[in-house]
Parts: sequence; structure tokens; C-alpha cells
Amino acid sequence: MSALGTRDLTALRAALLVLLSPFDYPDTVEWRRAAALALRACLGADSVYVTLPAAAPAPATMVGTGEMAPKALAAYVAHYHHRNPADRERLRRRLPHWTREGLIPHAELCRTEYFSDYCRPNGLLSSCGMATLSPGPGGAEAVVHVTSTDAGRYLPDDREERLLSLLQPAFAAGIRTALLGATFQDELRRELDAGASAIAVCEPNGRLLHATPRLLELVQRDPEGSRILASLTRAAADIGGLLCRRGEPDPDVSANRVVHTRCGGYTLRVSLLRTPELLGQSPLVLLIVEPPVGLALPSVARLRERFGLTPREAEVTLLLAQGARNRTIAERLGVGEHTARRHTEHVLTKLDVSSRAAVAAAIGTG
Repeated sequence: MSALGTRDLTALRAALLVLLSPFDYPDTVEWRRAAALALRACLGADSVYVTLPAAAPAPATMVGTGEMAPKALAAYVAHYHHRNPADRERLRRRLPHWTREGLIPHAELCRTEYFSDYCRPNGLLSSCGMATLSPGPGGAEAVVHVTSTDAGRYLPDDREERLLSLLQPAFAAGIRTALLGATFQDELRRELDAGASAIAVCEPNGRLLHATPRLLELVQRDPEGSRILASLTRAAADIGGLLCRRGEPDPDVSANRVVHTRCGGYTLRVSLLRTPELLGQSPLVLLIVEPPVGLALPSVARLRERFGLTPREAEVTLLLAQGARNRTIAERLGVGEHTARRHTEHVLTKLDVSSRAAVAAAIGTG
């Protein structure tokens, strides 16, 4: 058994850094793809894929890199992993890492349907891997699948299995961290979406992670909605710049910003959202958007449902609530003043109010 060389240790270090840093990537898919690339270089593989357990009824997904054709990959997930005798053996023995040749004699493996119908046609002549149980109930596994077209490439107690023994604890830690982070973010999204506020959550580099339905409604309603989104991400990036430049854990972000569009001024209230230390994640930037008075009104769909308005009448209702006169309504909708006046009369009748001034109070803030 030869010692690991300098090149082995360099590749090992690179793989360990990726496995331990799931939050350096936008999501678990990108992290698994990066991990597969690093492991492929470290283990001298043709293909490396990482299976992450998915919540039922969704199937587990394999993400990685290499020579395995997409159809072969799908066939393994859907069918052939149930017929893999080496996999059954390593599960029986509860091994955290393995080589296929260490689980079942090669001559015996060659006589199986799994090898003749799947491995041989796809060039998967040698394989090794590692696994860990994911956190939470059920004990589902996350697995690294490593394959080579060279028969006998991965042998028991050889270089690759020693590398796997060093990599497996980092893989287990990375999986737990990634899944805990995903759970935290899912819970955060649900809490934000349950409210009626227009909120954006961004990374300190300005990348938008989540926008609540109320914020999306505001952006879609304003013809210059893209300006609002651009201002949100720019404000988050500015905060990230303060964090990096000053080296302060919590720079002063209390000053509000105002974004102007033709619909009015939107106030942006910015704050830092600290994630649990367990996740090791950088702070998130939370931005609350307070719209102009007119845009704080109910949506067109809500007005139609509540008062039985036509789509055009709902648009007129919103303009009336903002104090628009017939000429302004006609200009905004591209119709004549007579048509605008007729729509206004219909709106007043359906809302059961006697004046334009009463429209805003009648529809409330939705």
C-alpha cells in the first residue's frame, strides 16, 4: 500500500473544501455538481454523481459530471439500482464507503443481469462510492456514485478507498448543512409569503433569493416594475459592500431609500437578517417595500371578484381611488373621455357609492 502523494493530497484538499462549503453555491444542485467535479479529479473517475434524497413522492435526483449518458442515468434511478447486488451488500453491511470489487467478486458480478444489461453497455466496469444518512425521519441516504470504464480500477484497500475514507466525513457534514439550510430557507419563505407585505430577500452580493407574492404583484402592476427590482438588488449589494469594506458585523443600514416611478415613490426599508450560527451562512438582506398610496390598493383580480367588475371597470376603479379625473383615466386607458365617464358611472353603481371621493374608502386596501 503506497502512501498518498503530493498530487493526491492537493486534490483531496480541493474536494474537502467543496464538500464542506454548500453555502458557497446558489443551491444544492450547483453544489453537488461542483462536488462531483472535485471528486472526479480526486478519484480519477470517468463519472461522479451525487444522489440527494427527495421528499416523497418526488424521486431522488442524481447530479454530477462525467461520461454517463442521461438515459443511463435515468435508467439507474428508475430501475437498475434495485438490481445492484453490490448496493444490497453495502447496505446490509452499512458501509460508509466502498469499492464494488470489495463487496462482490468480479466474476460473480459479471453473471448478474445488472452487470450484463446495465454496467457493460454503459462502460461502468469499475465503481466505488460513499454514503451518509440525511437528517430527519426516514433515514434516507445521500450517495456518491463513482465509476470508471477501466475494469479493476477501484480495488479494496487501494488509493481510492483510502481517499474515500478521508472524504466521507466531509460529505456527511456537507449534506447535513445543505439540507438544514434548505429547510431554513423554505420555512422563511413560507413565513414571508403568509403575510401581506411586499418583501424581498437578497444575498449580500445583490442576488435576489425570494420575493413575496405581494411584491411580485406590485412589480407587475407598475409599468416600470423592473426599476423597483433593480433598486432592491442594488441596495442589497451596497449593504454587502459595506460588510466587506468595513469589516463590521452589522453596519448601519437604517436609512430608507426611495425609488421613483411614474406611479409614485416606493420606500425601501432595509435590514440584515442573521441566519442561525449552525448554518454558517452569511447574513441575508431583507427589504420591505412600501408602495405609493395608489398601488397599496387591491389588485384587479381582487376587485373583480369582490364587486363583480369587468377588467376595464376594475382598472378604472384603481384610477379613481388614486384621485384621477375622467381626462386622466381616458389618457391612461387609451379611450375617449365619454367612455371613461361611462365606466366611472358603472363603477359607482357597482360599488354603491355616490361620489368619486368615496371609491378609495369603499375598496379599502385589499
